[in-house]
Amino acid sequence: MRAKLLSATRTAAVAGGAAALAITFSVFATSIGTNVSVDGTLTTSGAATFNGNTTFGNAATDVNLFTGTLQASTTALFTSGLTSYDRIILGLTFSGASSRQSVEADATFSSFTGGYGAAVMGHAMGTVGSGNTINGGLIGKYNITTNSSDHPSGAVLAEIGEEAVGADGAFIAYIGGDAGAISGGSAFTVRSLNSTSGSGFDYGLDLLTTTIDSYLPLSFGVADIRLLNGETISNATNGVINMSGAAVLNRIATSSPTTDTTLTAAQSGTTFFIGTAGVDLTLPAIAGTSGVWYRFVVSTAVADTNQTVVAPTAILNGPIDVNSTLVLCTDEATIAFVQTADVAGDWVEVRSNGTKWFVTGQAQAAGGITCS
Repeated sequence: MRAKLLSATRTAAVAGGAAALAITFSVFATSIGTNVSVDGTLTTSGAATFNGNTTFGNAATDVNLFTGTLQASTTALFTSGLTSYDRIILGLTFSGASSRQSVEADATFSSFTGGYGAAVMGHAMGTVGSGNTINGGLIGKYNITTNSSDHPSGAVLAEIGEEAVGADGAFIAYIGGDAGAISGGSAFTVRSLNSTSGSGFDYGLDLLTTTIDSYLPLSFGVADIRLLNGETISNATNGVINMSGAAVLNRIATSSPTTDTTLTAAQSGTTFFIGTAGVDLTLPAIAGTSGVWYRFVVSTAVADTNQTVVAPTAILNGPIDVNSTLVLCTDEATIAFVQTADVAGDWVEVRSNGTKWFVTGQAQAAGGITCS
């Protein structure tokens, strides 16, 4: 046996007492049946195989450095969890048709009654200084350069599986913690971090989809959207948008100007209640106003100076019923609520097609509204 070991071992050296142990094997394997204790550095040239249980370190401060690859051909077991004091970096390349994930985390719950329970949880803590930082408990980035798939693709995907029971939603935003008042801005919001002209989302919210393979087309059991107090918005019938619920109150924006005002396209749909002598309300320039409309209602009759609606150019057209007589506006520039004949409730409405303002209205007394 001694001769065999000597022929099998070309070099076996102990240098510096307990300082270093270097072992080089070239022909046969060597088995050590008892403990090997090295106070300094143990260097093994070639492969090292550890059969059975192997413990690295005996203190929490011990550091085990693997300069190559630490590979477990079956399972690497961390009985008390795995703590990393730096990043864990994975760089994998997938090909073929099978399911692949850089990190696959499965969580099986069995009568779980604890707090947070998840296969993966990200918890961002601490403070953030000024600068161009992007922070979050979970960040997903989609940067695929070629994609011919007709299945879901995106930075973050959420799937409710075929065995799921009691799911409140695929994505859920909620305010947590009771230590104090919390303001979260909004449950869902968007930002832009792109300076290239033409960049942006096509839609803020997109509920339109196409049928994939042999799967059923998308449908919603009750409605497309449900609002805070139960009202719903539905587009189940093409070309029809239904708003329903316990009560739907459709309020028109209103304004009561008391000084001369130039209106904007953003005020489209507003009813202006007027009752101040001499107030002139000027319509916006016609370009880009297709679909814009306003209504003007006399809330208080005035007795000295007309109240007027003025177009920047003479493009007011349409009939106004004045005490059962039609007053025709033909390329006019001014509509006047006449101070000697106006009555509370007289009204005029104007609508734009992008080139002209079209007028309708009604006055109760003769001469109550004029066009000029």
